[in-house]
Amino acid sequence: MIAPTHNGAIVPYRWLPRLIIAMAVLPLIIGAAILWSVEKRLVADAGQGLAMAATNIAGKLDMLLHERMNDIQVLAQAPALRTGNERDIRQALEALESVVSDYAWISLTDAQGRVVSSTREAQLGRAFSQDRGWQALQGGAGAIIADMVRSAEDDGNSVVTFMVSVKGSDGAWQGGLLARVSMPVFEDVFAQTVVALQSSWGTDLHLEYQFLNRHGDLLADSLLREEGLHNLQQLGVPSAQLVEQGPSGFVEELFARRQVNVVTGYARTKDFDAQGEMHWGILVRVDRLDILTPILAKIMKAGLVGGAGLIPLIGLLLWSSATLNRAWAQTQVEHNRALAAEARFLKVLDASPDAFVMTDSGG
Repeated sequence: MIAPTHNGAIVPYRWLPRLIIAMAVLPLIIGAAILWSVEKRLVADAGQGLAMAATNIAGKLDMLLHERMNDIQVLAQAPALRTGNERDIRQALEALESVVSDYAWISLTDAQGRVVSSTREAQLGRAFSQDRGWQALQGGAGAIIADMVRSAEDDGNSVVTFMVSVKGSDGAWQGGLLARVSMPVFEDVFAQTVVALQSSWGTDLHLEYQFLNRHGDLLADSLLREEGLHNLQQLGVPSAQLVEQGPSGFVEELFARRQVNVVTGYARTKDFDAQGEMHWGILVRVDRLDILTPILAKIMKAGLVGGAGLIPLIGLLLWSSATLNRAWAQTQVEHNRALAAEARFLKVLDASPDAFVMTDSGG
């Protein structure tokens, strides 16, 4: 494409290559903006899903604790516990354990804290008189849930102990009914929710969870199995710090132990003791790259298809522009030659002493 200027010279549209480059770069800029927006939306949607999963787990843990406590409280009212007959007491304890498989063991202590009956033989004769929870029962508390601790006698698992006062028919303190639930039961709650979320998101996303006490100590870890080895609050993990501060949510963070960017949903359970020491934290996370990989693959495929058609077009336009520029350059050469010849002719005329007459073919 060429056009005349005000003095008759012929010049090309020099801005054409720049326009072509701009036409090529503009879609890239627009595509990058769209990709950034899509990434933010995907991460936000995944984060909300993880937060909902963490909240769901927290609610199920709360329900589990309530149900197991209710079981023990009902059992504490059983007449068989007041008969003093070890066989009747043992049958009552075993009946509950056979109905509810969550318990590792159920035991009955006398007023001095010594186990007089239990579903686990190894517990017989054990003294709980120095246990703070049992002492709270002796001091008048009706029911106690002792916060989760690691127990060597339960295969090194973390355990929760439920304690309920047992009174005689005259209302006098008779002892305590104790029941223990170990970590595998609580992890089943995590697994059910994570498996359900995994099935809806697809197996390409690798979900993991962590279970913390209110101080940030790691109680359960689905991936690295580093229970009891780390305090995530002290390590400065943002999700572990946020879960202690309030309601559920999600956060993008660097998972320092694996050095990957992750999205973590968090939530916490409610209080269950007078000291407010339960506040368990639930973290459910997924690698950020796993969230984005499917859409990035589709965008890359679309970009390759689009680029396959755009690159030849840009090449054609650039070739056309180069051709026009070469034509313009040749035209400029011819134009300059004509001007030079005219100038020489005028000089000859000016230098001649005689007149020159130029006629046409008819004289």
